[in-house]
Amino acid sequence: YPFKGLCGAGVAFKLCEAINHKLGYDKEHVMQYTDLVAIATTADVVPIIDENRLLVKEGLKNIKAGKNKGIKSLIQVSKLDSHNINVGKLGYWFIPKINAAGRLGDAARAVKLFTTNNPQFANEISIDLENENEKRKLITMQHENDAQRIINDSIDLKKNKIIIVYNDNWHFGVVGIVASRIKDSYNRPTIVLTQEDNIYKGSCRSIHGYDIVSALDQCSDLLENYGGHPMAAGLSITKENLNSFYDRMNAHSNEHLSDELNPIINIDYELNLSEINTRFIKFLDYLEPFGPGNPKPVFVTKNINQFSNAQLLGKDRETLKFTVHNDSQSFDVIGFRMIENYEKLLSNKDIDIVYNIDKNYWNGQHSTQFILKDIVYSEKE
Repeated sequence: YPFKGLCGAGVAFKLCEAINHKLGYDKEHVMQYTDLVAIATTADVVPIIDENRLLVKEGLKNIKAGKNKGIKSLIQVSKLDSHNINVGKLGYWFIPKINAAGRLGDAARAVKLFTTNNPQFANEISIDLENENEKRKLITMQHENDAQRIINDSIDLKKNKIIIVYNDNWHFGVVGIVASRIKDSYNRPTIVLTQEDNIYKGSCRSIHGYDIVSALDQCSDLLENYGGHPMAAGLSITKENLNSFYDRMNAHSNEHLSDELNPIINIDYELNLSEINTRFIKFLDYLEPFGPGNPKPVFVTKNINQFSNAQLLGKDRETLKFTVHNDSQSFDVIGFRMIENYEKLLSNKDIDIVYNIDKNYWNGQHSTQFILKDIVYSEKE
C-alpha cells in the first residue's frame, strides 16, 4: 500500500472501505466512522500527513456533528466545546479518559461507549471514565515524584545521558506517561519499568536524533521482548539482566548522544502582535489539522514590555497565565507546567515569548489564545 503511516484503526477503516466498495454501497456508509479513525490516529501519535490528514479532517467534522453518542457524551463530560475540537484537544483532554479505561480497569468500557446508541448509558460510562482518569492523574503524579527522587538520589546526569528508573510497585498502566514527562523535563531518553508477574516491563520515550529501538537492538539478548518506533517503545526484562541492560544502554547513549542536551525549540516566524488579525487566524485554520508531521507553527514575539495579570492556576499551581498587550489589542497566554517562569513576569524586564496560537472557548465567547512554550529576558540590540 503506498501510504505507510496508517494506524491500526486506519488499516481497519481501509478494509471496511474496500468491502463497502465491493458491495456497491454509498461511500458515506463507511465515512461515518472516520470519527473513530481520527481519535485512534491522534491516540497513536502517527503523522498527520497524506491520507491521515484527510481521515482526521473528515473525522473531526463527524465529531463536531455529534453523530456518535458516546463521543458526544465524553466531550460534554470533559467540558469541551464540540465546535472547537482539534487534534490537540483530543490528545490532551479526551483520549486520556479513553486510555484510562484500559490503564486502570476494563478497556471494554471504551468499546461500549463508542458503540452505544443510548445517551443515558453513554453518559454513565463517560462519568465513570472521567473519575477513572482523575485516579490515573493522581497515580501518575505520585509515580513521577518517585521517579524524580530516584533521579536526584541515584543518577549522575553528568555521566549518564539516558534515564532508566524502576520500582516494583508502580502501576504498569501509567509508566508510559511518567516516561514522557521525565523525558520532557530532562530532554533525555527515558525508560521507566515496573514489576509485573516476576518480570520487569516498561515504556521508553526518546528525543529527536536518538532511535530508541535501535538502542534496544543492541540489548536484544538481554530482553524478553521489545518493540516500537524510534521515539517510543516497550520492553520486558528479567531482574537478573537489569544491571547489564543499564550498563549497555548507558554506553550506547553516551556514544550516540552529544554532550549538549538542552532542548531546542525550532521557531517558524518572528511575529509582531499587530500582525495577528482575523485574516491571519483564518490562514492558520487552513493549515489544520495539526499534529505529528504537521505541527502547529511556532512563533516568537520579542521585546514585550506590556504584560499583566500574571497568575498561577490549577490544583498544583503549575499552570502559568498572563496577558500581553500592544496599543490596540491584548492576548491571554497560558503555559502548562511552567511555574519556573513565574518570576520573570514579576521582574519588570522586557521578555521574549515563544508560543503557538490557539482558539479558546469560555463562557460562550471565542478568543485567540497563546500556548506558551518558553520565556526569556529580551536582549536589546
